[in-house]
Amino acid sequence: ASHSVFNLGDKLHVVGGYVTYVGDALLPDMPARAVVKDHWTFDPETETWTQLPDAPCLLRLSSAVVAGNTAHFIGNEIEPNERMHLTYTEEGGWEREADMEFKVNSAGTVCVGTDIHVMGGVSHNSRVHVYDTLTKKWRQTRDMP
Repeated sequence: ASHSVFNLGDKLHVVGGYVTYVGDALLPDMPARAVVKDHWTFDPETETWTQLPDAPCLLRLSSAVVAGNTAHFIGNEIEPNERMHLTYTEEGGWEREADMEFKVNSAGTVCVGTDIHVMGGVSHNSRVHVYDTLTKKWRQTRDMP
């Protein structure tokens, strides 16, 4: 649950989130959760899963959006990475971008042209920030109603 999912290079990517398992020593009847940084792709043509190198940190409730040939991961529920901005490309793999000025997880994200809009989310409420993928600069815009 709480994975980041995106489409890149005609493959579906699933990154991070958490897995639930039963049988924790302290609470044997309650499911326990483990946050992961796994990175898997699914090829819809061949219906096969392939494991790729892990993300550089644990990811949960990060928003994923693709701009051009780059996937962007915005925010994270896991401290100290709530201001995190990661990118992933098929050619270069994972890269940590400069941290954002704001904390967020579970935000709505969408790419319009070369700009990524981050709307709402935990700790971000009705705020809207825009990331220019060409200049690599953030700016805050008018809040949502």
